[in-house]
Amino acid sequence: MSLTLPKKLAILIAAAGVLTTIVMALQLFSMNSQLWRDRETLMKGQVQSAVSILSYFGDKAAKGEMSETAAKSMAAGVLASLRYGNDDYFFANDYNGIVVAHPKSEKIGQNQWDNFDKGTETYHVRNIINAGREGGGFVPYMASRVGSEEMLDKLSYSKAYEPWQWVVGTGLYTDDLHAQFIRALSASAVWQIAILGVLVTVGWLIARSITRPLAAMTSAMRRLASGDKAVEVPGVGRHDEIGEMAGAVQVFKEQAIERERLQKEAEAARVDQEEAKRRQADLEHAKAEDLREFMGVVDTSF
Repeated sequence: MSLTLPKKLAILIAAAGVLTTIVMALQLFSMNSQLWRDRETLMKGQVQSAVSILSYFGDKAAKGEMSETAAKSMAAGVLASLRYGNDDYFFANDYNGIVVAHPKSEKIGQNQWDNFDKGTETYHVRNIINAGREGGGFVPYMASRVGSEEMLDKLSYSKAYEPWQWVVGTGLYTDDLHAQFIRALSASAVWQIAILGVLVTVGWLIARSITRPLAAMTSAMRRLASGDKAVEVPGVGRHDEIGEMAGAVQVFKEQAIERERLQKEAEAARVDQEEAKRRQADLEHAKAEDLREFMGVVDTSF
């Protein structure tokens, strides 16, 4: 299949556009994955620190330095008062779903085992407890912020403290991660459009800088081939491939002019030669006529 230069450039630009789109998509995917990894690492580290507090009080109770009841009460109080990040907190449930530690004191003692999340259609508290008992894990669910009824995505991480059969957890909203991704996606789209615009503009200028001289060169060559030696060869003097081509066409033109000059000179020489022969023939004919007339005069004299 024969493609014109503009079509080849268009294919090249399209390929470059697709390549940059793929690269940007991979970068966005990597950025989004990193955001989630950072969030998960933060939550996991905070919960592990909270569990270490329970372990501290549990060890004291095990050594007899305080009763287990007192140790649990103090640990629950410390856990409820802990904060990190943007006033984010911890909670704890026992293996039966009873709340044993929470910043909101009215929740203490509530059984959340049957709490059902309509957003994910799961018993999310059960999942949080089970994930903690299995060595620690993340559980997605939906919840509303204080003062709002809008349900938003939330992610929890939980880990069990086996001696007391408690599961300590924390939950963070993830709408900010989505917002960061959308902002990055929008910025990437703007850059992609700008890059494609530059590629198209540059490609158009390159194609125009090549196709226009080539078209003019083709027209000049056709006129030259048809015998128009007065045609001006475009591009002569350019220091690029077009200039080299123009130089070759100019040489061809000059050679054609030279051939035409030589042909004209040869034709003129032939005409002169034939004219000289004709004059010589006329002269000889005239001499012959003069001789015959002379001979005729001589004959009549006798």
